[in-house]
Amino acid sequence: MLVLMLAWRQTSVLQAIVALGLLFYCMGVPA
Repeated sequence: MLVLMLAWRQTSVLQAIVALGLLFYCMGVPA
């Protein structure tokens, strides 16, 4: 149970980082 919670936290953090990265990338690319 604890391992699943830690894994979920890690994946959620990675997803948040990827989402922010894509957002800044899209904002940085000239339309």
